[in-house]
Amino acid sequence: MSSATRLSSNDRAVLGALFDPEASLDRGNTTNIQQNNTKSPSTSILDELIAAEQQAIRPLNISDPSQTDVVAAITQLTALIAANPSYSSAYNNRAQTYRLLRNSDSDPSILHNVLSDLNKAISLSTPTSQLSPASPYDARVLASAHTHRGYLLLRASTSPSLLTLLPSLDVPLLGNARTPSQFEELASADFAVAGRYGNKTARDLAVKTNPYAKLCGQIVREALQREITAYYEGNGGYGLAVEVTMEVRIGAVEDPAEAEGSISLEDGCGLTSEP
Repeated sequence: MSSATRLSSNDRAVLGALFDPEASLDRGNTTNIQQNNTKSPSTSILDELIAAEQQAIRPLNISDPSQTDVVAAITQLTALIAANPSYSSAYNNRAQTYRLLRNSDSDPSILHNVLSDLNKAISLSTPTSQLSPASPYDARVLASAHTHRGYLLLRASTSPSLLTLLPSLDVPLLGNARTPSQFEELASADFAVAGRYGNKTARDLAVKTNPYAKLCGQIVREALQREITAYYEGNGGYGLAVEVTMEVRIGAVEDPAEAEGSISLEDGCGLTSEP
């Protein structure tokens, strides 16, 4: 009889880290969120800016806003940004408003505007260093912007048209990304950061798209396949073929940014010491 697979405490720690949604992040620099630590406009005018922003996007809070209302909202947000260029939330919401335009996934200029606005929102709200705290306001902007950008990049990994179109845009974030796996890695990184700033849906998606977690699953699956096959052969299994399946199942989500808490994740890396 083949001896059962035994994992060392170090092996278990490594596997646990790979399936941790924050595994790719330095735990020594856990996101610190504190009041009165914002890079955005002073709190004395923040309420006014939020009110103006809400007024611009309020007509869009229906299932199918008209294109006239979408264009009007973009115009109002653009004016708000021109008067307050450091107000990161307006860039984030303008990016989402651009996505409501027809052909937003096939028009290069619209996609460029979406990514540029999300990049700007992230740049304005990101703390100056990993040890610097973020305000609740900035944390909300970062959670939303990273999630939306990650969603767009994840869609590119499964959409031939977006996979062809996005690399043609002059957006520094994309670098040399050309393949589905490269776009999925970029998406995973965004989801991981969004998760650190409080978006649970993004945190779950970071697990699903984490390339190291996928590698872990493949390694463990092959190891178990060998172990179980050896066990059956050693017990007169007559060369019984054993198929080991492990899955990470995630409920279908059309847009993770709008489905907070809707994902149910189960990781299939549950290991036992006996075959």
